[in-house]
Amino acid sequence: MRYRRLGRGGPSVSEIGYGAWGIGESAWVGATEDESVRALHRAIDLGVNFVDTARGYGESERIVGRAVRERSGDEVRVATKVPPKNRVWPAPEGLDPAEAFPGEHIRSSLETSLRTSGLDHFDVLQFHVWSDDWLGRGDWLETIAELKQEGKSACSASPSTTTSPTAHSPWCAAAPWTVCRSLTTFFDQAPADALLPACAEHGVGVIVRVALRERTRTPACRRRARHRPHRARPPDARSGRRQRPTWRAWRSGFLAPQSP
Repeated sequence: MRYRRLGRGGPSVSEIGYGAWGIGESAWVGATEDESVRALHRAIDLGVNFVDTARGYGESERIVGRAVRERSGDEVRVATKVPPKNRVWPAPEGLDPAEAFPGEHIRSSLETSLRTSGLDHFDVLQFHVWSDDWLGRGDWLETIAELKQEGKSACSASPSTTTSPTAHSPWCAAAPWTVCRSLTTFFDQAPADALLPACAEHGVGVIVRVALRERTRTPACRRRARHRPHRARPPDARSGRRQRPTWRAWRSGFLAPQSP
């Protein structure tokens, strides 16, 4: 496994991380909790030391916390995410940051994540949605600085929503982030043109999300990718098999209660 520094003064993390949305039993089903924990242990055995979870991932924070606590001798870095208070996904244009990420909500969410996971801190605290309009507005910046000073989070991150190639460098320079979360997949390499060079210039680490485009490489996906009549019903509908929950269903349970 190869490792690299995650942003300015950030931890050394494996180039391959473990995305823990799928083990939370919210929008994805299939594995038992024990199977999920074994998978995490196997990833750590293979050198993975970076795990990404979120409050919105069902039981994921609790399961990740269990696995990490069982590996107390290993230095596993865990990132989590704060969901928007108003549950609006994605952030609409013109939204006041106080509606999505007021300071008290950020603190409350992190405290909940710490209790749920049983961990004493998170290495990366991320905003699950973001608007570039929020820079310099609201009290979120003071709150994440306080949480870092209190030792509850080591660094902060947001998704990059900037689309203009000329805007990336100012965004990286002005933002307080030490880490950026970027949608970069087999099919979408656009961030390599402007975002990634700007992050490198300003020492901002990058977490690549859905790099495999959510099971694009699985046999099930390859079967569904075969050409079919365009009016055909989805394979699951024809066969009667249980379909994967829709995005709308997942979003409606975004802040579903979690086990303590």
